Amino acid sequence: MEPFVVSARKYRPQAFETVVGQQHITTSLLNAVSNNQLSQALLFTGPRGVGKTTCARILAKIINRTSEEDQTDYSFNIFELDAASNNSVNDIRELTDKVRFAPQVGQFKVYIIDEVHMLSAGAFNAFLKTLEEPPSHAIFILATTEKHKILPTILSRCQIYDFRRITVDDIHQHLKKIAEKEGITYDERSLHLIAQKADGALRDALSIFDRISSFTQKNITFEATTELLNVLDYNYYFRITDALLQSDAVTALSTLGEIIDRGFDLHLFIGGMASHLRDLWMCKDPRTLGLLSVSSDLQEQYQAQASKCTSAWLEFALRHLQDADFNYKRAQQPQLLTELTLLRLAGSQDEEKKNDQPPVKTTGQVQAAAPAAKSPSPAPPPPPPPQETPKPQEVKPPPPLANPAPPVQEVNKNVEPEVKQSSPEVKSEDVKPIPKLGNRDKARRGFSINSKLKSNKEAQENEGDKSEEVVEKSADFSLDAEQLQQFYRLFIDKKNDGNHTLLYSTLQSLKPVKKDDYVIEITLHSETQRNIIGECQTEMMAYLRDKLGHGAIELQLNVIEQEADTGVKSPQEKLSNILDAHPITQKLIDQLDLKLDY
Repeated sequence: MEPFVVSARKYRPQAFETVVGQQHITTSLLNAVSNNQLSQALLFTGPRGVGKTTCARILAKIINRTSEEDQTDYSFNIFELDAASNNSVNDIRELTDKVRFAPQVGQFKVYIIDEVHMLSAGAFNAFLKTLEEPPSHAIFILATTEKHKILPTILSRCQIYDFRRITVDDIHQHLKKIAEKEGITYDERSLHLIAQKADGALRDALSIFDRISSFTQKNITFEATTELLNVLDYNYYFRITDALLQSDAVTALSTLGEIIDRGFDLHLFIGGMASHLRDLWMCKDPRTLGLLSVSSDLQEQYQAQASKCTSAWLEFALRHLQDADFNYKRAQQPQLLTELTLLRLAGSQDEEKKNDQPPVKTTGQVQAAAPAAKSPSPAPPPPPPPQETPKPQEVKPPPPLANPAPPVQEVNKNVEPEVKQSSPEVKSEDVKPIPKLGNRDKARRGFSINSKLKSNKEAQENEGDKSEEVVEKSADFSLDAEQLQQFYRLFIDKKNDGNHTLLYSTLQSLKPVKKDDYVIEITLHSETQRNIIGECQTEMMAYLRDKLGHGAIELQLNVIEQEADTGVKSPQEKLSNILDAHPITQKLIDQLDLKLDY
């Protein structure tokens, strides 16, 4: 019985041409050798299993060859040192003592130091002088996975070569060649899954390949691969996504139950579901289709499901899955956290459908609003006597708003204003008409800080512009305080999206009150709060005017000026504070008959 040799050793490249995924390194080294421009100190750095030690051994073999036909064995000129176990100062001193002797065969002696970052600080310092001025016959090749742990004085003396992570396609093609040489039957999806699981390390991919080949007796199938690697089948992600898109929470939760019954880790499921939705997002645009990390036979299935999803929903789902991934380890009931996440994603589809549908007009609303719309406007009061009328002054148009907001949606005069659920049954004669907003009134907004900051010169330049018409106030309209609080809370909830944390907390700490029929007053505690609210003031006023049903509603921001505490107190005040804090002091003063002079 022949001993088994793992594929990582059996198929280790023996020439630069067979190195996988590192053409930029192999080409540079070959050119340096052929042009006699090779440095005497080289540093190979990069992730594990990408070919650092392999390239170092190949370079050490060809460095002494005088021609391509030269097949002389120069293995006696190659010395390897594992710095993980030989990391002391004495080990480096022994190495530097050997460096002084010239090679018996060939021109160069090559020293390969693997895992060089494991050397101690003393060993690095002992190695500095030799590395800076080595003998002409010595070449050092250092290999490491953690370049940041090496002293800068060592890095400055080396020529650094950065190895890349090997791509999934390169690993996939290399596994296919090995499977054909070994006579192993395989499924394309299985090899692609192995390449993904290796995470850019070819050595890890070959180890997984050997394990699955032995498990399946050289008949690698996708089902066996997913079972051995503890990877969830793609079909589960497709089924759950279809259920979420149809707002079918029952199917999504039952599929999750099947996953739990299989003993699959729910934390891995959350990560896999996020990766699945990420791949769907990559399918939304042909320019990002190349970033899809799935096998070619699954691309059509991904594109078909991606056509059913909106980009907004995918972004919403990915955010919630990211939150679930972050909170999973801290959750006392991880399964409940996962189920709530799926329920939230399924419910978001219902909300999108409701937002896309236009509002339905009920018969009662139209009949109740119709007579109110025909009611005549109240007659204006008679003008004052001419002798009491002051001379009208020329009204200058206000400067245009620095950040004009989109126009307010016109209120439909045939639709009854929204009525609170807790109110009693409303009769048609009790419904007050909503004054129709003019075209110019739609663009009217609340107080703008930017407009106040405009200079007088700019205001004079805009005098010729046509000013906005003032919205006429109606005697029948009165601001409802309860509705004001209700719509203010709804506006605050819109800002709870993770991007306006400071604004959301500031709005929560404030409470608008009804000052009169058309004025909303908010009391602030500092100018900082005024500046923060200024970011959304125009948007908030447009929202409240639209919901409360009148374009003449105004907002007043009042900042409470707090008296500054100078901290200077008179002796009488200091004594009063001491007596309040320690009443026994007064008893002591009385017993000792003390007289206090201020």
